[in-house]
Amino acid sequence: QMNLPTALSMFSDASDAEGKTLKALTSLALLQRDSGTVTFLNNLYVDSPANIWDARDVGYSPNPSQPDPFRAQNNPNAKQVIDIVKNTHLPVYQQAETDLSFFTSDSLLVPLGRSETGYPDISMDRGDILMIRALLACGRGVAYLINSQNSNILINEFVSLTEEPGPVTIERFLVKFADAGKLAHPTDLPLARQEFKNSISLYKQSIVTGK
Repeated sequence: QMNLPTALSMFSDASDAEGKTLKALTSLALLQRDSGTVTFLNNLYVDSPANIWDARDVGYSPNPSQPDPFRAQNNPNAKQVIDIVKNTHLPVYQQAETDLSFFTSDSLLVPLGRSETGYPDISMDRGDILMIRALLACGRGVAYLINSQNSNILINEFVSLTEEPGPVTIERFLVKFADAGKLAHPTDLPLARQEFKNSISLYKQSIVTGK
């Protein structure tokens, strides 16, 4: 984990497919350290957010200071999540797509160590890269979709709604958050639609390549 920034600087000027692939995957791994993401997770009492890539090894333990009933710290709202995804994560997803698109060889294998990704050592082929690109396209689609909606919803108010008697229906949700059904950025909807189409196309390519 301590080697991730060093690894990214090593690959930042890469011009070949292997180097660009390592640059893309390292930049994605480093999103775990984004200060806005970490702060937001801490407000939700999520422990060890900086170890998210090691979760399968170290796991997560409940934060003993989490209140019961649960209430987030510092009164966060859903718009903060969207701002983080749109302004911090989305540009990394976009640059990663540009870099990963250079991986066109069916014979190339890119070895990855824990210093690049935080995962145990593996090797990736074109099918793996196409699958990652499909996931990134889906992530970009989700970013555009949620950014198109009015999302200034206080998380603690939503938690309070879930604690009221009866199921949380769409009708009850819209009574509580009337503006949630309105579009904030309608021009993002066609962008989301196109990214979802891209995701499906890349997924199909990855299946064919993997056979």
